[in-house]
Formats: sequence, C-alpha cells, structure tokens
Amino acid sequence: MKQWLTNNFWLKMISLILAVVTWFYISGELAKRPSSYYPRPPNMPKP
Repeated sequence: MKQWLTNNFWLKMISLILAVVTWFYISGELAKRPSSYYPRPPNMPKP
C-alpha cells in the first residue's frame, strides 16, 4: 500500500491540485449563470 502511494508521488500531487483548481473554476463559472435560465422562443409575444 505504501509503495502504491509513494510511487510517482509528485505526479499524483500535481494531478490532485490541478483537479481541485479545475473543480473550483468550473463551479465558479456555473455559479455566475442564472439558476433558472429558460430562453423565450423567438416568436412568442411578451406577456
């Protein structure tokens, strides 16, 4: 088990950090969008 963890340790750490940074970036981008975004069809009259 220890060999599995320590083999290519820095590559695993860089991968983990990159995954976490990507996760937070995508969550931040999705949070900027309105949660209920339903565009109006083009030929519908406005209420």
